[in-house]
Amino acid sequence: MYSIGKFSIMLNLNRKTLRFYDEIDLFKPAYVDETNQYRYYEESQIEAIREIIRLKNIGISLEQIKKIRNKMNNASLATVYQERLNEIEVALKQLTKQKELIISEQRQATGERVDENNWVVDKGDFIERGNVYYRDVNCEMEQLNSFLSAFYENAGGKTLHGGHLLKMSLADDTKDICEIFAYIGDHEKDENVRIQEKERCIKVTCNQMSQKGNGYKSLFDYAEKNSLRILNTYEKYNMNDGRMNLEIICSIA
Repeated sequence: MYSIGKFSIMLNLNRKTLRFYDEIDLFKPAYVDETNQYRYYEESQIEAIREIIRLKNIGISLEQIKKIRNKMNNASLATVYQERLNEIEVALKQLTKQKELIISEQRQATGERVDENNWVVDKGDFIERGNVYYRDVNCEMEQLNSFLSAFYENAGGKTLHGGHLLKMSLADDTKDICEIFAYIGDHEKDENVRIQEKERCIKVTCNQMSQKGNGYKSLFDYAEKNSLRILNTYEKYNMNDGRMNLEIICSIA
């Protein structure tokens, strides 16, 4: 089973969204721990929540999704897509983006899904020992840009090496990101400078941001299969030949 933290980050969903879907009986967790009310989800639920996300992304209301989920099949999905496409044609200028999403989903409904399990998991000391400049943030992913701007502004004239890393949170009762940090020179001192210890890690690289959720899933599944305990989770964004890629790093024990 996956905790709500792991499940939300695999699906690129806010934890508040999953809790809300539970409250309105749209998408329930497989198990709720009676002692602490933590939610847990099974792998078999992934496609169901993805279908909800797809329908929501094309403009279907949550109330409508609840009504059609009970009779979900390829024929009913095709009808839903076509009806929404007709609505979009009425207000084409405002709804162009949703129209493209529907057309994309219609093509996928009759085609083959891409195999999402062919991931290379690397092992190594990807979190190195050294001085880092850090800021505690406790923010959601959609708030990241403003926190990053403040991070670099507060860093002032410090020399940051290798770009920043995001320390993610998988706990049930926290927000997505708990810390931003970057390595600096050994001579630089500040109240927001600490020593980062070396951590043994597993890592995958996503060449497209749309691969992020599957990248997390591959690491979580690899750790479980090999009896590894995940300690911390990090994201590092890099520019490669003018394109952004993402390294997802999990320290392990």
